[in-house]
Amino acid sequence: MNPFLPAFLARGLRGFIGKGYLGETVKAALVAHHGVYFGAIGGTGALLSGCIESAQVVAFPELLSEAIHLLRLRCFPVVVLYDTRGGDLYEHALRAPNVPAKPH
Repeated sequence: MNPFLPAFLARGLRGFIGKGYLGETVKAALVAHHGVYFGAIGGTGALLSGCIESAQVVAFPELLSEAIHLLRLRCFPVVVLYDTRGGDLYEHALRAPNVPAKPH
């Protein structure tokens, strides 16, 4: 999804959920368009699905799980990985003592 996210953000996407690193272009687009990348720890799908009050596919239904959905959420336990000001939780964590370098 990295190649498509800057265009989606430019057209109004303000938040999306994932679990991995994003490229520098996407991180810059988050700042430029006031977007937020939320992280969900792998394996929490069942827990998170219980927090979705409603879901509607709004674009690209042919992409199935990668389609764009409008979600109404309640008590959704995710973490902000990249924020609207360029904050990067991954980089912050790597600066902490005793944290191994991220994989290449």
